[in-house]
Amino acid sequence: MSEASPREMDPAAPPSPPTRRPFGEAWSGGQWSVVRGLFGLWLIAHFAMAFERGGALVSKQGAWIVAAQIASLLLAFGARTRLMAVALLGIGGWLLFQEPLAPRPAAYGFLLPLVALLLAPPAPFGSVAARNRVDPDGGWRLPSRVFALLWLGVAALTLGSAIRKLQSVDWREGITWTDAVGCGVGLLFAPLALSRATRPFAWIALLLRHLAALPLASLRDEHLGMAAVLLFLFDPAWLPAWKATQREVIYFDGTCGLCHRLVRFVLAEDREGIFGFSPLQGAAIRGVLSEQARVGLPDSVLVHDASGAMLMKSTAVVHVYARLGGIWRVAASSLRLIPRPLRDVGYDCVAKLRRRLFKRPDDSCPVMPPALKGRFIP
Repeated sequence: MSEASPREMDPAAPPSPPTRRPFGEAWSGGQWSVVRGLFGLWLIAHFAMAFERGGALVSKQGAWIVAAQIASLLLAFGARTRLMAVALLGIGGWLLFQEPLAPRPAAYGFLLPLVALLLAPPAPFGSVAARNRVDPDGGWRLPSRVFALLWLGVAALTLGSAIRKLQSVDWREGITWTDAVGCGVGLLFAPLALSRATRPFAWIALLLRHLAALPLASLRDEHLGMAAVLLFLFDPAWLPAWKATQREVIYFDGTCGLCHRLVRFVLAEDREGIFGFSPLQGAAIRGVLSEQARVGLPDSVLVHDASGAMLMKSTAVVHVYARLGGIWRVAASSLRLIPRPLRDVGYDCVAKLRRRLFKRPDDSCPVMPPALKGRFIP
């Protein structure tokens, strides 16, 4: 562990004030990897449905479908992302044109994230390509133009789908109130997406429109696919990282490989510098808790928050997620729905297995670049 200035070593030092980023640059590598992983899993199911629509397994088309599923799995894990995106664009586009009844405008929606994954920088945190990188974040940033392309593409597809429905005599004759609402959302999405103030409401309305259609529509795969695509349009800036009055400290077991991975995760996702870090075996925690208070503490992760409370087990993990904002804040809210005793049971189960599943680190602090070492307290 390296030396640092007194301010860097002081857990009471406030983090840097959050900065307002350009459109889409609030995305972190870890959040992008979560959405990419979910999209890859949907692609696997999507291509599997091609067999149900009549594609024979032992055939040229069946071979391409299997290849697409393999590429989707590799994409989900972030292995050769750009190459897999190119492969899936080719296979997916070819399969679309093989089914003349399928291509409604929204049916092409799944191609947009593939284009974005092709244009976005490679190796975000959480991908195979970023594994064991010294700098967890690696300077990964989502370009604003890529995020804007996703929004423009979905707006065009949604508007085109709504206009096509209005032009269809059969659709107008059999219209229901749910169809009317869905069409209205499609028509309004594009103009509402132009304003920063109304963009979140446009996104929520379109997402709910496709989720609500799942049990009602026959083209369930199309609606689920659009819901997966819309995850890429989520802007983490809508749920920003929480502001702390002072820097909080994560105390972690320096002998635990899983704890080291948690530290790397927080370092990659905490761009505002909310958290500092210190091993439980270090001197810092002895200055915070007496020896009697330290007896019986879990030997995994503790969080000393801005109010002075020492958070443990699942409560500590949920608190970290909530502070990080974006998708992690959604995850924290979901975890809070589970009663704390049940959450702690799951935490304890993982804690019992962590030493078997993760290699013991060589040092109490993870290997970090010099720019990040100042956030560690001995």
